[in-house]
Amino acid sequence: MKKYFALLFIILSCFEAHSARGLFKQEVIDGLDIATIRAGHEPAHGELGGSVYDGVNSDTADNALFIPTSMYVRGGAVYNLGFLSSDVHKMGIDGGLGALVGLGFEMSSYVRTEFDFGAQNFVFEKKDEAFGDVKELGANVYFDFARRWVRSGDITKRRSFVPFMGVGWGLGHYDFTGAGGRDGVYTAPRFALGLNFAFSEFIGLDVMYRYKIAIGSPLGSVSDISASIRASF
Repeated sequence: MKKYFALLFIILSCFEAHSARGLFKQEVIDGLDIATIRAGHEPAHGELGGSVYDGVNSDTADNALFIPTSMYVRGGAVYNLGFLSSDVHKMGIDGGLGALVGLGFEMSSYVRTEFDFGAQNFVFEKKDEAFGDVKELGANVYFDFARRWVRSGDITKRRSFVPFMGVGWGLGHYDFTGAGGRDGVYTAPRFALGLNFAFSEFIGLDVMYRYKIAIGSPLGSVSDISASIRASF
């Protein structure tokens, strides 16, 4: 009987040593901080990049690296920068106001996708009686230059300012009145550069510069600046 207990002890000791070596090797490969996090957390299903974690057997959510929400909505105002815009007929875009709404999805800690709708009017320097009305649907991909949630010791902190850039494509309808006005459909490649100011975990202000080329419309290159509230849920 003692022989069997001795054999069992040797087998268990070897198994434990092998397991310890495996854990040590994993810590060296992944880094001790990542291995520690993975020991108590598992990746959230469907997230990209493995940068979002859900708490498992955790006493407090502050010990987890995570994005608290996966979707957001935005709403705000747009102002056309006439001095940075041009039109096909050289009438001189002299500004214009508009509104912007959007629905976005957090793909990872750094990448977001968003669908938006905007309505805007344009006035012109050389033709007082001419004005334009534009409505546009768009799809965009945004890249945040910094992680919103950062770990400092045992505390996860929310970053107050996050710069970002975006690229996308728009499909719109224009209706120009006066000066041989016409209407039609256009497409527009886009570029955006902005800064998010976080007021809380769920509410923030996006200030964004947007540039687009309205292909197939009397508009040429258009530069806007927008201010919109982004609310996560």
